[in-house]
Amino acid sequence: MARITVWVKQLSISLLACVFCLTNGCVAKQETKCSSTCCGSCAGQAQAAPRDDQKNEDSSANADLSALTDKEMSQLKNVWTDPTSGKQLSFEIEFKPYLPTAPERVEQPNSTGLQFIVTGILIETKNVEGKAFQRQITGDKVHICVTHKKGNIVLNTTAPLVKLCPVCGGGYIGEVAKPGEYTAVVWITNSMTGKIGQKVTATLK
Repeated sequence: MARITVWVKQLSISLLACVFCLTNGCVAKQETKCSSTCCGSCAGQAQAAPRDDQKNEDSSANADLSALTDKEMSQLKNVWTDPTSGKQLSFEIEFKPYLPTAPERVEQPNSTGLQFIVTGILIETKNVEGKAFQRQITGDKVHICVTHKKGNIVLNTTAPLVKLCPVCGGGYIGEVAKPGEYTAVVWITNSMTGKIGQKVTATLK
């Protein structure tokens, strides 16, 4: 049942991203990052950029970036509403094991770790004359911190928010050395909202 729930959530995020691309035009079309076959606005017109996040150096903690404290993590919210305008931001994250494709395995012959993928989509909803309008936000950067069950940080980095979009960026792919239970904390820092994000746990094996 848990696996079905995770699959349904991932499918929902992908479908939601696809709907926004088809409705509003692919945000990655001009950035040559879109490799989706479902995004009608740019499928086949642009090839995905090389995944810098698959390099081994991204699988270790970055000492230059600070991680959230336990208190800060407990205060994270994935939904924020502007008390003045009523505008709402919703941030949905998925963190799960990733099985490399055959070409990816050829490109990474020395990879011996376990890969994972982080996907997410940030949606802005606002009311205009009594009607709700939504749009996908992609211009921000996200902070991704992955920790082992014992608490040690195995990845601490930043990435463009658009990379997390299942349709436009394909998701952020990283690697851990050992199987086990891991937690991904993904957040965006905004001067208005503070920190908006999610904490998600997955078993990598």
